[in-house]
Amino acid sequence: GTATITGDAGGSFTFNPVPGDGAVIDVTTGTVTSGTSGVTYTVEYTIGGTCGDSSTQPVTVLPAEDASFIMTATCDGGTATVTGDAGGSFAFNPVPGDGAVVDITTGTVTSGTAGATYTVEYTTPGTCSASSTQLVTVLSEDDASFTMTATCDGGTATITGDAGGSFAFNPVPGDGAVIDVTTGT
Repeated sequence: GTATITGDAGGSFTFNPVPGDGAVIDVTTGTVTSGTSGVTYTVEYTIGGTCGDSSTQPVTVLPAEDASFIMTATCDGGTATVTGDAGGSFAFNPVPGDGAVVDITTGTVTSGTAGATYTVEYTTPGTCSASSTQLVTVLSEDDASFTMTATCDGGTATITGDAGGSFAFNPVPGDGAVIDVTTGT
């Protein structure tokens, strides 16, 4: 907290009572640092001299903000889910040089390079702003390559990329030809 003297200047500040949590007070300015979020401290201001006086004021440390979030990888970047305080902004830290883009409001990363890892930073917008970072590694692109070998009544497919996909006509012929969705025959 910070103190503003509304009476006579030239006094000194102290805690009353002295906290045991490591909070520190500047005796000249009354600024409290290293306080604990949500804790109330009593600050005493004392003016010395013949007609000296003192007064106390409580100060409650503002709650710390929560900048936690998670990233989920996609095929061209990733998506962010804020698990802490909403309303913050996203950025790369450091900024990549490959053309990847992060949406400052949603944290969605697009135009990323397959296999590349990006560091995304989320910063909360409040008075006690906080920030955190998460890594996201762009998923590798699937390989849908295959070859077709003609037969006397159609053709057979040979998968040269990733297995486990499905086959279909595109466009669908109107002559009664049939395709096996699993083998491509």
